[in-house]
Amino acid sequence: ALCLEMHDLWLAKAVAGRQKDREFCAALLERGIVRRAVLVGRLDDVPGLDAGRRPVLRALIGEDRE
Repeated sequence: ALCLEMHDLWLAKAVAGRQKDREFCAALLERGIVRRAVLVGRLDDVPGLDAGRRPVLRALIGEDRE
């Protein structure tokens, strides 16, 4: 079985962008399971992500809160 590291899972769900995925991402952040700084650091490594989506994901991460 393959298991994604939690930050990578968060990014994959956030890119998918469905309501249930946004709720899942918010829960991981609220519970401290993922760290905002790590998410921001990995955001530039997401393949195929257009520049217009990055600000949306940065807002979802809430990078200004950490």
